[in-house]
Amino acid sequence: MGAGTQTPVSYHWCSWYYYQSFDELNLTQRLSGLKQNKQSIPIQTIQIDAGYFAKPGDWLEPTRRFSHGIKAAFRQIIDAGYRAGVWIGPFIEGNRSRLYREHPDWVVHLPDGTPRAEWKFSGKSRTWGYPDEE
Repeated sequence: MGAGTQTPVSYHWCSWYYYQSFDELNLTQRLSGLKQNKQSIPIQTIQIDAGYFAKPGDWLEPTRRFSHGIKAAFRQIIDAGYRAGVWIGPFIEGNRSRLYREHPDWVVHLPDGTPRAEWKFSGKSRTWGYPDEE
């Protein structure tokens, strides 16, 4: 039916499987490796996925993994000749995040006024290893 035939193919690399171990050094190493293989691997976008932020909701806060911040990482990707992408969860906000502390009114609330928590964790197994219980 012709669906999707007008858009050229676009290739992306994503740090998803690195989770908490992806950092500025990994980014530099990946960009160097991709540069060496640019002719055979036609990647156009480098996306930094979950693992770069301090807590869900604090998307732009520098962390030990990205001590120069996400903007510096984007600059490095762009300077290497790629489009930069980043994963965020616009409706995800950890209960220990700065965003939640400063703007609890931004979360979805139940009719009784309590925040709606889709995920609750009581043990060590929490989403992406972050400290948030909700």
